[in-house]
Amino acid sequence: MSDDNEVEEAIVKVAERIAYKVGNYDRQALVAAENLGRYLAALSRVYELERQLELRPRPHPEDFFAYLHRSAVQAYTPGMGKEAHLNTLQPAMRAAYLIGTLNYQVTNGGFMQWIDNGFGTPENVEELRVLMLQIGTQSSLAIFEMLKLLDTDDLYDVTIRDNREGLEELDRTYYNLTEVVWLAQVNAWLKRTFLP
Repeated sequence: MSDDNEVEEAIVKVAERIAYKVGNYDRQALVAAENLGRYLAALSRVYELERQLELRPRPHPEDFFAYLHRSAVQAYTPGMGKEAHLNTLQPAMRAAYLIGTLNYQVTNGGFMQWIDNGFGTPENVEELRVLMLQIGTQSSLAIFEMLKLLDTDDLYDVTIRDNREGLEELDRTYYNLTEVVWLAQVNAWLKRTFLP
């Protein structure tokens, strides 16, 4: 007899005893108890499968970028500054986090949002420029050129912030990249660079 059947039978017996004690010992109560037993046994199997999936070796190579970015986001500890957080990340996670954050911030609210949310620091711009050159695709080189326009010691400088039209032009150029293709290129580069 399998563990699942034993669990199911034990639950059914407990339910039968409860039904008998409350005076509702009839066929309907027995059927309900059996169904409850089957449901709880199935639920137990689902929980066990979920636990096993959590222990499964990761990452899935087809979605390496998403896995790394999600892992980097989950590694954030409240109260930790953005730079301190970046400094705790391994190189592959750091690259995925920087690229993913740039992509998600810019596609959501433009370069101004990326800057205003504290991700567009001069250090991050420089590191992203290096990454774009390493990736070496047409999309990454276009982003490299966009980031050159933000090359300043102070991205919060009034001249950049007042140049809304210039930033909006950068946004439009970024939006013209095919996001699915661009992120697939990032995924391929991450796998080539960081997976054995």
